[in-house]
Amino acid sequence: MIGDDDTLFPDVTELLAAAEQLVAKGFVVLPYCNDDPVTCKKLSGLGCAAVMPLGAPIGSGMGIRNPYNMRSSARWSMYP
Repeated sequence: MIGDDDTLFPDVTELLAAAEQLVAKGFVVLPYCNDDPVTCKKLSGLGCAAVMPLGAPIGSGMGIRNPYNMRSSARWSMYP
């Protein structure tokens, strides 16, 4: 669920709703999301198979912009 066409940042509200619906229908959901640990936890809790938090704007070559959030999000990035 792309929220901004320029940065390709996801629309978190729509992403959570879509992930919930798709998991309920039996799909294996692998969402791309913000590097927000709370969002990653919610997606994991919905039953997503893995969570892929963004490290930097797609195609920017900037590398990980917020190492703290990436480390915090990592515990939710793989569904046990």
